[in-house]
Amino acid sequence: MISIVIPARDDDIQIFNKTLESLNNQKVKPKEIILVDSSSNNAVKTAFDEFDLGKIKKIYKKIPPAFAGKSTNHGLKAASSDFIGLLDTKTLPDQNWIRDYLEFLKNKDIDVVFGSTKFFASSSFQNLVKDCSYGNDNHETVPGTIFRKSIINKQYLFNENSRSGYDIEWRARIKKELNFKNPDKEYISYETLSSNIKMLTKKYFSYSFSSALIDIQSNQKEIYLSIFLVLSLLIVPRWNYLIGGWDANPLYIPDIAKKYLLAILVLFLLMAFQRRLLKDESGSLSFKLVKFTLVVGTFYLIYNWNAIFAGWIEDAILYIPHITKIFVSLVLLGSFISRGIISPISKQVPISEIFPFRFLQLGALGIYLDLVKFPGYVLGGILQIIRTLRNLLRS
Repeated sequence: MISIVIPARDDDIQIFNKTLESLNNQKVKPKEIILVDSSSNNAVKTAFDEFDLGKIKKIYKKIPPAFAGKSTNHGLKAASSDFIGLLDTKTLPDQNWIRDYLEFLKNKDIDVVFGSTKFFASSSFQNLVKDCSYGNDNHETVPGTIFRKSIINKQYLFNENSRSGYDIEWRARIKKELNFKNPDKEYISYETLSSNIKMLTKKYFSYSFSSALIDIQSNQKEIYLSIFLVLSLLIVPRWNYLIGGWDANPLYIPDIAKKYLLAILVLFLLMAFQRRLLKDESGSLSFKLVKFTLVVGTFYLIYNWNAIFAGWIEDAILYIPHITKIFVSLVLLGSFISRGIISPISKQVPISEIFPFRFLQLGALGIYLDLVKFPGYVLGGILQIIRTLRNLLRS
């Protein structure tokens, strides 16, 4: 027996009806569907009440406006079956979803089977977003996940205070402590990608901002390492200027900017190796700040290259004319190749949909999304750092 939990908040009724229809067409039907609604109106409730689900029990819970994590937790606590499945109002499960997942869970060593979702587009803009972000791969998702209800008794609930990122944090916790499975094929379809650049920008910025808050809340080490990185970036490159006296000062450190950049590069490589070794796919704040520090430090070094290495002597071997322009051009070219060609190919986007010219659109959109996400992530992390320091000072 299985209970399906669906959080809702002012969602598209037409897509929601498709979700209910997909559940009604399951080869193994759920015992109950629990809809947790925090909408500002009764449209979702009306659609749920009017949809004929036969013998499937309907449970409707109305709560004040809430993020999806909190709504889902309400549904988890109300579920009465031994197994719980998670969907949202925009996800369409394959008719074999429940049957196959319960077969996976017959193996008593498996606690959780994650959702396997493929994204689809219905417009040229959505198709561009899909190929740039998701491609044709199957993606591990919380919607579509089915697990044993017993894990809830171990307090594997969702973060209730974040608009986004709660799903990544929850999956990371599950992977650290429980046995899980990822199916080889897709079982969930998602067809409601952002339809314009304004919606897309808002989604990616808010997602990165909220994800930073969750990352740093969930790991105390993130706080200290992130504080260190922010302070080091502000202080270390200007150390000799701040102490005064330059080489006459006993605290003077020759070539401090180069040594600092080398240390950050080593730290980045060590963290990247550790993440690859542990197969850590989470976007931790500290790792992103290390990358940010490395990028800023590299730009600083390149910008001052001729002053540091050639003393502005044009005949010097290491003097490179227009080095900043050359460097920026190479970075942009590399980003276009990575986001417009390499990334889509790695996500199973056909070559014919990349060339001869579409890679330019993919590259431009990819770079734009990176520019949108990064400040949101850094701002969210710094805000959480400030909050943490303020709480420490008050205590």
